[in-house]
Amino acid sequence: MSNILKILKGSLIGLGSILPGVSGGMIAAAFDIYKDLINALNRFTKEPIKAVISIWQYLIGIALGIFVGFLLIKTVLDRVPLLATLLFIGLILGSIPSLIREVKSDDITVKHYITAAVTVVIMVGFLFIKPSTQIISGNYVMMFIAGGLMALSFIIPGLSGTMLLMAIGVYATIVDKISLTMKAVVSFDFANIFPNAWLLLVMAIGLVVVILLSAKAIAYLLKSYKTFFYFAILGIVFMSPINILHTLSVDEGINLLHIPWHQYAIGAILLVLGLVVAYKMSGEKDETKET
Repeated sequence: MSNILKILKGSLIGLGSILPGVSGGMIAAAFDIYKDLINALNRFTKEPIKAVISIWQYLIGIALGIFVGFLLIKTVLDRVPLLATLLFIGLILGSIPSLIREVKSDDITVKHYITAAVTVVIMVGFLFIKPSTQIISGNYVMMFIAGGLMALSFIIPGLSGTMLLMAIGVYATIVDKISLTMKAVVSFDFANIFPNAWLLLVMAIGLVVVILLSAKAIAYLLKSYKTFFYFAILGIVFMSPINILHTLSVDEGINLLHIPWHQYAIGAILLVLGLVVAYKMSGEKDETKET
């Protein structure tokens, strides 16, 4: 697979990590590149240069996805929340065949199906996490914790970092600060770059620390319990549309019944488009390993 396609996949992971109800790890697992990312992170402490080189395209894509996402996310979610949501649901569901291919040759037992069922129950549990109205915009400790929670979105597929940030009341604050900072960077408005720079740096440190600490545990699971792991991912992916739509409706306060019918029609087209694109991109997995 070309470097451009890898960067594109990485950008979807970055974008997915900041969309309400979506998980960056879920997107990575859906495109069947999660294992590559975790293995690279697991190698980072011993061979940092080789680890970065092995996934540099994905890292660039993730950074671009986050950057563009924070520039556009407020506008897109405010104006056409349903369309963006259905497109991402299509991208997630369209990758199911690639996940099934990972385990179709394994010795599958009832325990594996139970694992998938348990993850579905856990995903249902996430529906009952309520957002908080607490404001912690100037608290460095809480910003470090917020970075760690965002990291969990990359490490644990199906766990939405934005959902956790909403639960502790910092999502809106972080989106505002990063959006303002990104716009200031683009316009070279240095007066508005530095006021939030230290808070964002602390959050970034929390994100990196948690990712590096968690990577080894996930790498062990992938090596020792691969089939169980992929069945857990399948359970998450099957349940994710409900969780994402629930987040859009409840946590974001959007009444899905009041959205015009033509948006549902366009959304259906985008969902199918997402299915097709994800299926094609997931089909490029073997070519990725050859390049």
